[in-house]
Amino acid sequence: MKLRLAKCCYFVNLRSGCFLVAFFDMCMHMVNLSYGKSSTIEAVATIIYLAHFLGIIMLFLSAAVEMSPLLLVYLATDIAKFLFLIISAYVWVPCRRNSMFTLIVTCINILLSVYFWLVTYSYYWQCRETVTDI
Repeated sequence: MKLRLAKCCYFVNLRSGCFLVAFFDMCMHMVNLSYGKSSTIEAVATIIYLAHFLGIIMLFLSAAVEMSPLLLVYLATDIAKFLFLIISAYVWVPCRRNSMFTLIVTCINILLSVYFWLVTYSYYWQCRETVTDI
């Protein structure tokens, strides 16, 4: 896949962008959303968010030591979180009892998830190319 970014937010280099991604993704985890009355969905959400929290820590460590294999954990968990958000949003839309706040936060989280994944993916390839050039 050749879709790579040169900078994060048009002016921040990718390494600093990964620190920003880790910070903002951590802030998004602080917003607690309810996924309904189903204990199965709540359990899946908890597992995905805990795994993604581990991915955020790996992203931060990878940006600190410039080590590309640690980024794969974040990339994988972000895809899992993205898919869960898409599925849960699809299930939530027909429900009339959901608040507009929940739907807006979910949509923002989906969009940011895609952008954060692209920043991390671009930094992953930048780290790999730097290692091979030495």
